[in-house]
Amino acid sequence: AVGEYLEYKRLWDEPTTNNAPFLRPPSGQGYYSRSGLYAAFRRVLSLCTGIEKPERFHPHSTRHAFSSHLYEATKDIKLVSELLGHSSVEVTAQMYISIFASQKIEAVQKLYL
Repeated sequence: AVGEYLEYKRLWDEPTTNNAPFLRPPSGQGYYSRSGLYAAFRRVLSLCTGIEKPERFHPHSTRHAFSSHLYEATKDIKLVSELLGHSSVEVTAQMYISIFASQKIEAVQKLYL
C-alpha cells in the first residue's frame, strides 16, 4: 500500500504533460477555467477512446452515460433517480425518456431483424 501511494505521489508531483495520468490544471493555476476543463476532458476522451473530434462531448456526458448504462443494466429507474440525486423519479424519467425510448425501439427491432 505504501509503495502504491508513493508511486501515485510521484506521478502527481511530475509536471503536467499530455500523457499525465491525472487531470490537473496547467502549471501555476489553482483551477481550470470552464473552457480549459472542457478542452482537457475532450483531450483525455480522445486519447482514451480514439475519437478524433470529441466536440459534442462534455464533462456532463459522463453523468448521462452512467445513468443510461445503469438503467440498461438494472431497469430500475428509482435507483437511477436516487444515485443521480434527482428530487423525484418523474424528473429522471423526463430527462432520460428519449434515451430509454430509443433502447426500447432497438429491443423491438432486434425481435424482427
